[in-house]
Formats: sequence, structure tokens, C-alpha cells
Amino acid sequence: MAQFVRSVISWGVTDLIGRSQCVTPLYGSRRRYPILAVRGFMGAVAMALYYEAFERLMLGEAMTLYFVYPAITVIMAWLVYGEVATWVSVAGCAVSLLGVAFIAQPPFIFGGSVQYDMSHWLGVACAFGAAFSAAAAFIAVRGIKKDEASVTLALWFHFIAVFASILPLAFGYPRSPVLPALKDWVPLLAISATSCINQICLNRGFQLEVAAKASAMNYTMVLWAHVWGVAFLGERESWPGLFGSALLAAGVVSVSSSKAKAPELGPDETTAFVTSMQSKAPDFEDVRITMADGVQSDEWRHTPATPQPHPKATHDDLEIQMRSESKS
Repeated sequence: MAQFVRSVISWGVTDLIGRSQCVTPLYGSRRRYPILAVRGFMGAVAMALYYEAFERLMLGEAMTLYFVYPAITVIMAWLVYGEVATWVSVAGCAVSLLGVAFIAQPPFIFGGSVQYDMSHWLGVACAFGAAFSAAAAFIAVRGIKKDEASVTLALWFHFIAVFASILPLAFGYPRSPVLPALKDWVPLLAISATSCINQICLNRGFQLEVAAKASAMNYTMVLWAHVWGVAFLGERESWPGLFGSALLAAGVVSVSSSKAKAPELGPDETTAFVTSMQSKAPDFEDVRITMADGVQSDEWRHTPATPQPHPKATHDDLEIQMRSESKS
């Protein structure tokens, strides 16, 4: 129930943000609906499987298994778009994943009482499925590039997540739906608000950067969760946690300092939506740009004129040319 409520609130807030910024069309152009739907659907599947993994696994185990998705994203980006990650990026991702393991301390590495039954292995499959789905969603964002606003990408994720949550609720899975208590609404609203910001910034990051760098930045979620747990929730610090934090930070810094560059994307980094129409002047294109703050500006972009075929030379033209050549 919490996932459904969160998705509904996030959808509504993101829709209001898009309308306040005059993003047009708000849900993207029709010809990009298929890839937008892929981005939204795979993101919704990743979130659902992630929550299911938490139901069946210990927190540290589920988190460590899920955060293999940056490596999957790098491999997918290489196979689909030919983005080649540098050795520095690959090493940084590996070091960051090791840092996640030290922070989360999963029982399959650090030991602990775990019952390896069918429910546990199903949780492992859900964690890996969530990682694969998240990577596929980010690859879809790389395919969309800057052709759509990041708000549009977030909207597709939220509204598909709403409909994806209805089916489990209808069957009462994993438990019968119950409205959140009054005291739970404040954290639920806070989660929904931060989810809106998270999705917009996350999509924009993958639009601007290569997959290796953009996905590696998500490792910092584990670092911030660790820091906030110690600062606000009274969790005790440990030497493995400190060591893991240092590894994670070092890995992220190494990835961000690598020389991998994003390929040329989209028409303009500042545009939210671009529409073009051929003007009366044949050699120019009138481009109207709607900025993120709603301000519209008209620009004239020079386009090479269509070459016209040369007219056939007539008999008189040939005669004049011959006379001019004989005089010279």
C-alpha cells in the first residue's frame, strides 16, 4: 500500500512541476512513447522487485546484490550503444561495490544465521532482477538522450508504477492493503517528495553522462544512508562501515575523474522541448525553444539550401560561350 500511495503522490507532484515549468508536450512526443514506456516499465519493475527482495532477505544482503546494477549498466551500454568504459571507471565501480559490501555487511560474506531455503533464493533472484531492470531503465534513458525533458521521463516512471502497484493490491499481496496511519503520512510525504527530485535528477544525469559515470554516482546512496543512519537514527559506527565508506568514496571519485566522455546528444543542453518548422526563407530554419522556466525564444538557424539542378544549356548559350572564348 505504501508503494502505491508513494507513486500516486510522486506522479501528481511531478505532473505539477512539469506544468509549472511549461514543459510541452508534458508526456513527450508520440513517436517516443515506446521507449518512454520501456523506461517507465523497467523502472517500476525494478522498484517492485527491490521491495520484494527486502521482504525476503536481510537489508545488507538485498542492498549488496542490488547494487551490482552499475556494472550491468556499463555492460549494456557497451553492447547497445558502443560506450566503452575506461579501466579507471571499471576499477572504480568494483571498489565502490566492495565498499557497499563492507557497509551493508551481508551475511553471505561476513557470516550470520541465514536460512537458505526457497524463500531466500527467491529473494536473491528478485534482487538480481531488480538490478537488471534498473540497468535496462537507465539504458532506455541513454537512448532517449536529451530529446525529452527529465520531468517527462520521471512522469512515465511514476504513472506506470501506480498501475503496476494496483495488481498486487487487488490480490492482497504481500498483505491486505491498509491505509497508512496518521503518524505515517509525514514520512510517506517526505519520501514521495524526495522521490520526485531523485527521479528528475537521476534521469538528467543519465541524459548528460556516459553510463559508467552516471551509474557509479548512485553508489553514494549507500554512503548517505550510512551517514544519516548514524547521525539521525542512532546507529552505531563500526570499523567495517568506516572502511567501506572510504572505499565507496574512493571508487566514486575515481569514476568521476575518468576521461570517458559522453557522445554528442540532443540539440541543446538547455532545452526542455524543441519544435521546428520550416520558415518562408528557404535557407533558414525557425526554431522555437521552450526553456525549463517557461520562457520561449525564437532563433534562426542557418541550414544549407537545397541544391538546385543546373538548367540545360541551350544552343544560343553555347554559341555565346564559344564567341567569348574566341575573343579571349
